[in-house]
Amino acid sequence: MKIDKNPLKKAERNLFGGKNKHALYVPLTDTELEVLERLALSGEFKVVVKDWGYVQNFRLGKYVPETWDGSPIVQFGDKRISFYFVMNFSAPAIPQPNWFFDMELWAKGRKLHGPQRYPTANGGHPIQIAAGMQMGLALDLALDQIDPVLIKEIKPDAVGLTSRLGNMHLNLHEQRILRNLQESERSIRQMSAKDAAKVTKQSGS
Repeated sequence: MKIDKNPLKKAERNLFGGKNKHALYVPLTDTELEVLERLALSGEFKVVVKDWGYVQNFRLGKYVPETWDGSPIVQFGDKRISFYFVMNFSAPAIPQPNWFFDMELWAKGRKLHGPQRYPTANGGHPIQIAAGMQMGLALDLALDQIDPVLIKEIKPDAVGLTSRLGNMHLNLHEQRILRNLQESERSIRQMSAKDAAKVTKQSGS
């Protein structure tokens, strides 16, 4: 998967420069996308499912459900990065209910995301986990920015500002839209946190 470095015309981008003109979001910069590509190509990403294990050696590619062979895949655009993998469980010997997974994303020995709690209940009931089970999982993240320290580590020749956040020249109307967008994103995160708190209570943790 190669990053498309051909500039799109302004009319083909969204208000903040995103490549999907039909969606409203603040995209990553070309520098940040190049860092993601380098991490993916060098197999640096690791997804940790706390208390259960981890998966690494993700290859850069496109996830196609009908042809996916279960090998770890990472794919990304100018806002989201997604990981698809199979988790192999070596415990417990007796099936036990599981209400959630706590996931983290790591690269180059640095935690990039998490831990974040993802509910696994189905129809109000926990899933059952036991040794010998395999489960296909996905971790999908919307990225606001990449840590500038990590960018300098991966791409030492990067100069100037590496993130769009706080560095865009917007008129008053665009600033108002950005504030509304950020407020909407905060609301979504709060809803996710409430869902996580609910399953934590249900599990008795």
